[in-house]
Order: sequence, then C-alpha cells, then structure tokens
Amino acid sequence: MTKSREIKEDSIYHIYNRSVDKQTIFRSSYDFNRFYFKIMEYTEKSSLTVLAYCILPNHFHLLLRTTNPRGLATAVGNLCNSYAKYFNCAWERIGHVWQGRYNAKLVDDKEYLQTLLYYVNLNPIKHKLAHKMEDWPWSSHHDYLSGRKYTPRHFEYLRIFTEYAREFPCYLKRKEIDEDAEFVIGF
Repeated sequence: MTKSREIKEDSIYHIYNRSVDKQTIFRSSYDFNRFYFKIMEYTEKSSLTVLAYCILPNHFHLLLRTTNPRGLATAVGNLCNSYAKYFNCAWERIGHVWQGRYNAKLVDDKEYLQTLLYYVNLNPIKHKLAHKMEDWPWSSHHDYLSGRKYTPRHFEYLRIFTEYAREFPCYLKRKEIDEDAEFVIGF
C-alpha cells in the first residue's frame, strides 16, 4: 500500500514525473497536445489552478494551486494513469510508463515560486531541446508573454506573472537556468 501524501489546502505544489528509463513518451505533436488537454481537463474538474506547465519528451512539470487537497491527488493520478493507458495503446506496448508516483513539492514562499516559474517554463532550454523558447510550444512561457491562452485566475499571483514577463530577458542574461535547476529538482 502506498503512503498517502499530506497535501495542504490553498497551497501551491510543484508536480513532476518522468518516464521509465527516461524513455521518450511524448513522441508526436498529438501526444503532447493530448497530455496538455488532459492537464486542463483534470485540473478543472478538481478545482486546481494551473500556474505553469512544461511538457518534455520524457517528463513534465506543473505548478498547481490547490483548493481541495484531495483534488490534487485525484487530478494528477488520473492524468498519469490516463496517459499511460493511451500511450501503451497508441504505441502498441505494455508495461509501466512512469518511473513511479508523481512528485509533489510544496512551494512555500514567493521567491521559490518565482524561481520555479522560470525553471518550469525554461526547462526545454536547460535540456537543450530548444535554443529559443519560441521553438518549444508545450510550455506556459508563451502564455505569460502573450497573455493569450491562459490568464491567472488569482490576482495575488498577477504581480509574479507580470514580473516573469518583464524580467525574462534579464534572467536569460544571468544564465541562472542551470544553477536554479539543481536547487529546484535533481533530475
């Protein structure tokens, strides 16, 4: 029996998971898009707010705000299970897709949240999957800069999102991506 996690109400969590043996599990645009729409579907059903997301070939990152602690486990569990079933069927394979249960780290201050926003959104650059963020469509980075696809629903975070867009060029110049990556997660 798996040990249950303590998820706090009205908190922000960094959620991430990686594939077994770091295998590519998002192989086509359809795979990426399907996972993106499932993120939005399951988080909406569970009353979670997506603050940031990034989908890479062998893992994903989410920043989620909880209102109901059970909603997080339900949404992310359903997301991972439904994608595993889809992936195995679509690619005619059997077995585990994820290396284990998803990870959930509490984001307990605004400075850590700001660091995570950059880390999550710029993950494709860290992993050398893109030279410019414009080349990677499966990240909320574009949403922050354009404001088109998705708008933060909670005004207390609006300042942080605005700072992200304003400070993004400076952040890249400081080349803190690799330094922040080790602080945030040991992938």
